[in-house]
Amino acid sequence: EFHSALVSACGSDWLLRLRAIMYQQLERYRRISLVNSRGHRDIAEEHHAIYQAVIQRKILRASDLLEMHLDETAREVRRAIVENEALLAYDQTQT
Repeated sequence: EFHSALVSACGSDWLLRLRAIMYQQLERYRRISLVNSRGHRDIAEEHHAIYQAVIQRKILRASDLLEMHLDETAREVRRAIVENEALLAYDQTQT
């Protein structure tokens, strides 16, 4: 799996455990992001660009790409939550 492979060589068992816990806790938000990305993101391409930077040992590039990837995912989740709240509020006014 891509996310695990990115950190697998870090050499820190503690960091690997922390990442695994965070990954499990954030899975629901990744799913929200995927469902609500509306096809305007090419997540496979985002992953590929991060992978290429890591393989080429371009640390700053990899960090920048990873930050952009995570920021876009967070934006998607926020947008989905806001839209869902708006729909719920509208539905409540109709009853």
